Amino acid sequence: MGQPSTYSGIIPIGKGIYLSKPKSDVDVESKVAAPTVILLFGWMGARLPHLLKYIKVYDELYPQATKIVIRSEASFFWTIKRRKSAYLAPVVEALEALGCLPPLKSSSVLVRKAAIDSALPPPKPRVLVHTFSNGGSWQLATLSDILADRASSYTHAPLPASALIFDSCPGRAFTGAIRNPLVAATARTLIWLVYLYLSFRQLFLRGPSTIDNMKARLNKEKLLPWFGRRTRRLYVYSTGDEIIPAKEVDRHAEKAREAGLMVTQVRFKDSPHVAHAKVHPEEYWGAVRKMWEEAVEEAELDTGVSGQVKG
Repeated sequence: MGQPSTYSGIIPIGKGIYLSKPKSDVDVESKVAAPTVILLFGWMGARLPHLLKYIKVYDELYPQATKIVIRSEASFFWTIKRRKSAYLAPVVEALEALGCLPPLKSSSVLVRKAAIDSALPPPKPRVLVHTFSNGGSWQLATLSDILADRASSYTHAPLPASALIFDSCPGRAFTGAIRNPLVAATARTLIWLVYLYLSFRQLFLRGPSTIDNMKARLNKEKLLPWFGRRTRRLYVYSTGDEIIPAKEVDRHAEKAREAGLMVTQVRFKDSPHVAHAKVHPEEYWGAVRKMWEEAVEEAELDTGVSGQVKG
């Protein structure tokens, strides 16, 4: 794959945040409505060319979708809350522009008291979220916190089709990666920094750890405003992962299932951390397509809409 600047349609909209516009020259007939927006949260330290490999496949599967790519750097973990919100602000603005979120309510007290109803229909996006490792999971949880007050935009059923993919996450075991000689030195350094930060934070603040809070947030029914109890959640992971043990992912998936969420697990035996699509491409992308088809079918049953569409 070439450098990011040569990739067709990729536009920087913030620091480490990129947007890939729909491929208007591609017309795909499908019986399944495609996602209108795909959010992709990269693993910590992932370079843009690595993430664009996934966007390239999504362009083939769902060319009419707008893709938003969010890179993850170690510095995000210890940045103060206000700066985290500022970092993800371009994502929020893009979601507003794409119709996934209504604009923020006016700060004017008089306007709020007037309780003006919108003349526009409520947004009905079809959003697919794809997050990698703890780095991507942390940013997703942060976006969830930022958008918590927007959930009221989707209080009326039926909800639009939506789905979430956890690739190699979530987990809390950073120490295994630190000790593992197979993990690249650069990656170990980043993980060390995050591990030390979390350890000191836990020591002084007490209470639930930051990782535990993140994992709990990811199991919220309304993780994002357009999510609901029946939003499909797919976990793709491996017993061969030396950074996030499979048992950690199993535990999170089981808690999600206990909470009544719709969970599917695809567990490989040999693929390394965030390399499942590379080692098992057919099974990986087959699981993604199947999950999305189920999400659309569920939404259509709620609305009574079906038929052939262009995706």
